[in-house]
Amino acid sequence: QSTTMATHTSWKSANNSLLHRADTAHENSQTQRVKTANLLDTHSRDLQRTQRDVQEKLAHRIDDIEQRKQELIAASEENTAETNELTNTKSEVEEAIKGKEAPLAVALECLRARGQRRAPDLFHDNVDAKLDAEVKLLRSVQDQLREKLAAVIEHLRLLRAANYQLCDDLKDKALSHSIDTTCARLDGNSAVVTSTLSPSARATQPDEWVRYTTTNIARSTAEVSASRALRHQIAALFANTAASLLRASDDVNDALRLRLSEYHGAREAATRKLQTLEIEIASQDENIASLCATMTSRNTPLRLATARLEHRQGRPNIECVRDSAQHALVGEVDALDLSVAQLQKQLTEAQETHRALLRAAHTLSEDVACKTHAADIDTACLQRRVAL
Repeated sequence: QSTTMATHTSWKSANNSLLHRADTAHENSQTQRVKTANLLDTHSRDLQRTQRDVQEKLAHRIDDIEQRKQELIAASEENTAETNELTNTKSEVEEAIKGKEAPLAVALECLRARGQRRAPDLFHDNVDAKLDAEVKLLRSVQDQLREKLAAVIEHLRLLRAANYQLCDDLKDKALSHSIDTTCARLDGNSAVVTSTLSPSARATQPDEWVRYTTTNIARSTAEVSASRALRHQIAALFANTAASLLRASDDVNDALRLRLSEYHGAREAATRKLQTLEIEIASQDENIASLCATMTSRNTPLRLATARLEHRQGRPNIECVRDSAQHALVGEVDALDLSVAQLQKQLTEAQETHRALLRAAHTLSEDVACKTHAADIDTACLQRRVAL
């Protein structure tokens, strides 16, 4: 078997080539190690910078969330306080509406009672006019208060809706704050660290996030401002209507007092006149009795004189003389007849006057009773009103 033997030159060339390849591999390895070291150093610095940036941004984000939380808390507290104030105002309005029922009932009762007055005192006087004005004012005030009550109820709904939105936003902010705080505390050794990510829900933009809370706060602030304005309007309505109702009530009471004074004055005048008439009636009774007695006293002389004349007519013939005795008897009868006629006429006039006095006394008595009745009604009205 023959073997091809290499030459010394080829052996040296092969050996040099082997060394050269080894040197190249060694140099490439060193270069690669340097590059790797540089790359690891760069990545380490980048990672540290990125982690610092993440920590800083998480801290800023936590601060932003905390700031918005505080703004939401302040807005919610303001909303809650205003809701409580408006709720109190609602109770006041309800009480005010209820409080007008009693004065209105009394005013209507006074009008009804005064309608039971008797003529000539049954007429539409200043008291009725003032009572009508008071009833109209009370009903108008009740209508205004009912309108305000409806506005209060609606605004309470708006306040609560705005506060619900604030609380819902605050709840989300609190959860987000907790999550980001936890994230800021995590490190590579934390047990909850995972290498997998689950799909996230739709992410919002920062300006959208800011605008959402700003809108919620602005809405609540606007509702609070509107609620305060509404409470001020109601307070002004309370003040204005209280003054108007007080004036109306005073006007009615003053008119009642004046009317009672007029009743009492008219009744006293009628009573005095009735007393005068009663005295005059008694005097006229005596006058009639005197006339009757006088007329009765004329009957005997008249019968006597008439009987004498009749007897003297029995004188015979020439003896039936119209002598002085006859003339005296005729004159006496004529005088007595005239006296009786005059007394009868006077008696008739006295009796007519007596009947007129009785009619006048009866009319005055009825008038006194009417005025007493009317005065009693107005006195009862005034007492009920003052009792309120």
